[in-house]
Amino acid sequence: DPRGITAAQLAWSLNYVECYQLLFEEGVRHSMLMNMLAGDDDEAEDDAEDEVDAESGAITLRPEGNELANSNAKFLQSRLIFVTDKDGKERVLDGDSNLVMAAWE
Repeated sequence: DPRGITAAQLAWSLNYVECYQLLFEEGVRHSMLMNMLAGDDDEAEDDAEDEVDAESGAITLRPEGNELANSNAKFLQSRLIFVTDKDGKERVLDGDSNLVMAAWE
């Protein structure tokens, strides 16, 4: 709305928990989809580093190097970067340029 209040914030403030949860989950799906569409081909290399247990089909993901997302302490000490994307929406990124907060949040 003109005051900058999102539908999810309104639902939360009125104690509409189910509505808030639906809006929140849709926002997460939207962010994931937009990140995948904007991603590069490095993900194919990342997938090769994961291990798959042939018997159970379980996948073991391994953290990569010194990424901030792998350490709470490092993440909390890092600086955030505020950027405007190509659609004019403000994004908050961590020091590794990973999305921390999107406009809908």
